[in-house]
Amino acid sequence: MGAIDETALESLNLLVNLTKHIQMRNGEGQFDEEFIAKNFPCFYWVLRDFTLKLEDERGEPLTEAQ
Repeated sequence: MGAIDETALESLNLLVNLTKHIQMRNGEGQFDEEFIAKNFPCFYWVLRDFTLKLEDERGEPLTEAQ
């Protein structure tokens, strides 16, 4: 895993734009949301700040409440 930078956001933007052009239809030519939900995973983007240092301007440690 790496940092979320401009390149990662541009890649995500490309995927979002590609999904606008993907269409799925069932055998009868109808859009079928249940088929999509059963056959494609959900997308979760979990963010966590690993570089956060709880310090004030002088470098003194801070508590989460501060």
